[in-house]
Amino acid sequence: MDVSLVQGIEKIFVHAGFGDEEMKKILLITPDFPPSKGGIQSLLWDVASNVKCFHITVITPHRCGDARFDGEVDIRIIRTHRNRMVFLMQSLLYAFFLVPDIVVCGHVVTAPVGLFLKWLFNKPYVVYTYALEVMMKRRENIYSFFLKSAEKVISISNFTRERLLSLGIEKSRIEVIPPPVDTGRFNPNVDIESPRAKLGLVGKKVLLTVARMDSDERYKGHDCVINVLPDVLGRCPQTVYLIVGGGDDKGRLRELAGDRGVGESVIFLGNVPYGELPAYYCLCDVFVMPSREIHTVNGVRAEGFGIVFLEAGASGKPVIGGRSGGIPDAVVDGVTGILVDPKDPLKLRDAMVFLLGNDDLRKRMGDNARKRIEENFTTRKVVKRTEGVFSSVVSHLKPRRHEEH
Repeated sequence: MDVSLVQGIEKIFVHAGFGDEEMKKILLITPDFPPSKGGIQSLLWDVASNVKCFHITVITPHRCGDARFDGEVDIRIIRTHRNRMVFLMQSLLYAFFLVPDIVVCGHVVTAPVGLFLKWLFNKPYVVYTYALEVMMKRRENIYSFFLKSAEKVISISNFTRERLLSLGIEKSRIEVIPPPVDTGRFNPNVDIESPRAKLGLVGKKVLLTVARMDSDERYKGHDCVINVLPDVLGRCPQTVYLIVGGGDDKGRLRELAGDRGVGESVIFLGNVPYGELPAYYCLCDVFVMPSREIHTVNGVRAEGFGIVFLEAGASGKPVIGGRSGGIPDAVVDGVTGILVDPKDPLKLRDAMVFLLGNDDLRKRMGDNARKRIEENFTTRKVVKRTEGVFSSVVSHLKPRRHEEH
């Protein structure tokens, strides 16, 4: 028998007590969860670790470093085999033992487990949706089937909501809840002297992008910034472009920077340690990620929301984003930053030059962004809205006939 399966069953029985029996139980099933990195992982961690009205158990595949991570947190995490099909089958098995009041599917690929439990035990399920997964044409029929059977579908942006409506999901089932941002971790007062000196950025104007450089995520727009950087340097000679993130497209982007004659002005930092990321936001003058929508035979690739815009804003920085996907939910044009047509390089160039040359406007937009985030996107406020969705689902569940007597 698979070792992870035995360990998972042991964890269920060893920690069988849930404390307050009046509290409802949530089973969160997700392929994406810490210690692996990413926007989805961060969102689901924020929800799982901050929901107070429910007991939560997380089922998720094994990842590098998970034993240490799981041992340091205060929620029950059951790890499964990494193989997708085995992960789903083990999740279903654990659910039989746990018998949750509500199943939360952290990705639509886990919705089959939610639907099966609904059929067997009349338990409701909720599905998180982001963007790319519901944009794929070859899977839209099967995904829409599982989404239509969910009690609620949480969308991270209005862009994704519109896609869900086009798939036939009832308007009343969709809840738009954006990702939260940790305003304690990301704030304008982080010490930046060490990275500034280390990178030789004293006296420089700094542009920053925080995003993976993967060949299948070229829509994020690193290349758009590099292509117009020669013109930006012509007007703002002290400009440096920092890129945080790794990926298999780094070589192409480095070559592009060389071809454009700006190789010395583009610094590829790779993946930075968790604790250092806030400092890079704080040392930049402008955060820029001109994401665009790329249409392929299999659908549209675009930014579902863009949590990095909120992280930059929480750090008191103005942003430049592409007017595409879910980014307009994250950036208020002319207030917290500037939205540009990502396919118009001149508009992107002009926006960067304009903000780099206007200290007062940068400060005002950064302050506006911080205020907006504190009012709408803190972890506490987003989790409270999420708890409201979970509570409404549980309260509207009708018992089976044999449970009524």
